[in-house]
Amino acid sequence: MEFSLINLFAVLLAAWVLGGIVSRLGYPSILGELAAGIIFGPPLLGLLEDQAGLRVLAEVGVYLLMLYIGMQVDHRELRRASWPGLLAAIGGFSIPFAAGFGLALGFGADVPESMFLGLGFGVTALVAGSRILADFNLFGTRIANVLLASALIADTAALLIFAGILSFARTGGVDVLEIATVGGKAVLFFGIAAFLGLKVFPIVGARLMKAGFRQRTANFTLLLLVGLLFSEMAELAGLHAIVGAFLAGLFVREGVLQRKLSHDISGIVHDLSIGFLAPIFFVTSGFAVTFDVFRTDLTFLLLAIVVATVSKVVGVLLFYLPTRAGWREALTVGLSMNGRGGIDIILAQIGLSQGFIDQELFSVLVFMALFTTATVPFSVKWALGWLNRHGGLVREEVGEKRTMIFGAGPFGIALAKEISKAESVVVIDRNREHCNAATRAGLHAVSGDALQYETLDNAGASVSQRLIAVSSNPDVNSLVAQFARETFRMPEVFALIPSPRESGMHAMLAEQGIKPLSAGQRPIEEWERALSLGVASVEELPVLDRVSAAETADTWSFGRERLPIAVRRASGASEPFHDALELQAGDRIVYLHDTAGTESALQGDRFDRLVASADVLDVEEPLSRDEAFRRIAEHFAARLELPADTVRQLLLSREAQGGTMIAPGIAIPHLEVDTPGRLDAVILRAREGIVFEEGKPPVIALFAIATSRDERAAYLRVLGAIAQILHSSTFTQRWLELQTPDDLREFLRAVKRQRF
Repeated sequence: MEFSLINLFAVLLAAWVLGGIVSRLGYPSILGELAAGIIFGPPLLGLLEDQAGLRVLAEVGVYLLMLYIGMQVDHRELRRASWPGLLAAIGGFSIPFAAGFGLALGFGADVPESMFLGLGFGVTALVAGSRILADFNLFGTRIANVLLASALIADTAALLIFAGILSFARTGGVDVLEIATVGGKAVLFFGIAAFLGLKVFPIVGARLMKAGFRQRTANFTLLLLVGLLFSEMAELAGLHAIVGAFLAGLFVREGVLQRKLSHDISGIVHDLSIGFLAPIFFVTSGFAVTFDVFRTDLTFLLLAIVVATVSKVVGVLLFYLPTRAGWREALTVGLSMNGRGGIDIILAQIGLSQGFIDQELFSVLVFMALFTTATVPFSVKWALGWLNRHGGLVREEVGEKRTMIFGAGPFGIALAKEISKAESVVVIDRNREHCNAATRAGLHAVSGDALQYETLDNAGASVSQRLIAVSSNPDVNSLVAQFARETFRMPEVFALIPSPRESGMHAMLAEQGIKPLSAGQRPIEEWERALSLGVASVEELPVLDRVSAAETADTWSFGRERLPIAVRRASGASEPFHDALELQAGDRIVYLHDTAGTESALQGDRFDRLVASADVLDVEEPLSRDEAFRRIAEHFAARLELPADTVRQLLLSREAQGGTMIAPGIAIPHLEVDTPGRLDAVILRAREGIVFEEGKPPVIALFAIATSRDERAAYLRVLGAIAQILHSSTFTQRWLELQTPDDLREFLRAVKRQRF
């Protein structure tokens, strides 16, 4: 068998380079791989050789690719496909199929050839469709649900009709008995496959898992064996092996394997097929293209391109109108479904290799796929803008909307509370204290590492539509977002990163369909601090006219003191605020407002500087007044250069002259010292309280102040500052909630008050 490693190297290199270029331009890499075969193979330059060894690898590649595609299709989702999606699939497949069939017959093709052209017209490339959804931010819209459901149904229907074509073509005539025999074998195959997949495999899989059969490599081999078994059964039934591979992938998934194991094995099949063997198939498919079609069948080719496009749009339009979604949305869906290049190329290549179609018809199918897919981004962009201008871009989720938020810090909690007003929200964080705070805020929190499959799975990633990573670590946000996107195929993924517009991380995430979020002109840590100290509030602004989110910074003076975090739509649903959003009249911008001006506050007056230098004690157990004074005296002793007993006696003496409890739970003991220019403090938080006087509330906040006589005026200003702080209605709650002495110190400095 002819085979050259250097030729294999050249094939893979050409596929990798052109596939990558095409992918960056916004098209499926399949088109680049086909172009590599056309440009560098026999049709043009002849630098790549068509060898028998390559053909064997290509066959294995398409087998693995169909196995992988089957693992990505949930038969339960096909049964639950939305009504608009089902109608769009029927119209977007049947009308183009009939148009392609009739066009080919009109140009003298036989029935099998005509049916192959109909298949090429009818399919919708799932890869191209998914890329459109990501590029145009359509996830979460009705159009997205329709497009995904339609592509899955159309591809499955194409495989079933392909099986029928093979059966019809192999009868070699109209012998009713022969056709019935072939059809019966096909029906028997599908029946046995469905029985094994739905009834037998789940039982066998459960027993294997229970017996400890969990090794990834062993289960990968088992998957290959099942795939080969189904492929051989398909061949025996007169069908093609890829039908068996597709069904094997369809049934040997999460219902048979443990979910994590299914995901891991799916990843292996993906890398082995799409990263290595499938590109060989598409490159070698390009070898079979002939440019003679532009000379001999140019009219047929041009008609094929036009008819494929028009029939797809018209078919969707006609069948979609009963949904009452409007003809503008129907037209947009039809244009979105016009992309091809996937299963249609696979089926056409098989038809060519088995003699069902000739090289000219194969070339027509390839060029039709290339041209129709190339027009999709431009036509869809125009249609979406037109639809948006008429207010027709509807956001609608199938089933309960569910959002996951990584990062249960104060910022994440504020965002989660807003989004939870309209949908289910779960927050994830490794920090148990953060999770406890989220729980106290009325949110569902999961503690764990979001980069671990089990954590996201337990939190419900497989049934969530959106993940928002907003921890204070941008690198981890990026990793979690990519992990959720790749592992759970999360439709919408956001990541909080620094300066998205200028960051290289922005471009990297955008390529993967991940939307960047920004903390504005200040680090996220400052907003976290302002929220934790209770000096940042959540406020709203109404949107009065259509405007892009990127324009709002100037319109509403969002700067260092204001940060938009979400948009609440007129429908009541909320989504994270990011530059790509289009805001409509009736929407409301939800933003954080640093009401205290934390940055300037932390520069401070004399009280701020006093708090910054003070010792802050945090006591868990209940105390008596004498024990509290003893502890304070120990800290003052070193600061005032006095014996601890002397300090304690000064405190007790001042207390005997008059009680220092100025309000329930608050005491400000004072002592005078002889050293000039002295103003010092020790602050104590008593979580369980200090008993100052019997029958009175225990003290939870004690401000012990030491001054010299010449600092009397400064002492009075300090008392005034404390009085303003205590005037806050949330003081007691925040004082007991804060975690560390540093939190207490910053809280006292950041509370909004008049400074002297």
